[in-house]
Amino acid sequence: MERAHLTLQDRLGKELRLAGISTIEVANKAALAFIDSYHARFGRDPMSDHDAHRPHRPVRKDEDLEQIFSWQEDRKISKELTVPFQGGCYLIEPSPETLELRGRRCRVHEYFDGRVELRYEGSCLPFVVFEEQRRVSQGAIVANNRLGAVLATIQADQRKRDEEALASPRTRNRRKEWIRAVRKEADAPAATP
Repeated sequence: MERAHLTLQDRLGKELRLAGISTIEVANKAALAFIDSYHARFGRDPMSDHDAHRPHRPVRKDEDLEQIFSWQEDRKISKELTVPFQGGCYLIEPSPETLELRGRRCRVHEYFDGRVELRYEGSCLPFVVFEEQRRVSQGAIVANNRLGAVLATIQADQRKRDEEALASPRTRNRRKEWIRAVRKEADAPAATP
């Protein structure tokens, strides 16, 4: 199929140009003649006349096309009832039924709209998304009064370590230059708009 597609894109365009054809109506008529000559030159009879196509059948009522066309991967359920998938971790809610599934494999379904389902032998497993790296907003940090004291203590400890590194003869010059540059940048007043 790809070979014929590339031929029709390349060779047919050149044939039409050589024939001086520039309108769609004339090109459609010329295309029929081109296809006949193309089949006569390159066509081959099939080795077998057997038609392997399946007859069309309607979708059964028990078939869920959305589930059939979802992205599906099998994953192992850990001892902690977690299932890793696409960089995330899904925590299956513990119950007498789900506790028995530890060490077994479930199927993860990811749908086109981004939904995820965990299934074991056709039934959905209840789960929550486990977020390991929670993000803290800047506003939440500023609003916490005790955090400012902790950050000041950490900053003082870091200054003390920097002073010791600068005074030590064992610290290399490149390291000392880097410490001075970082301190100079940290001590510079913030630019106001």
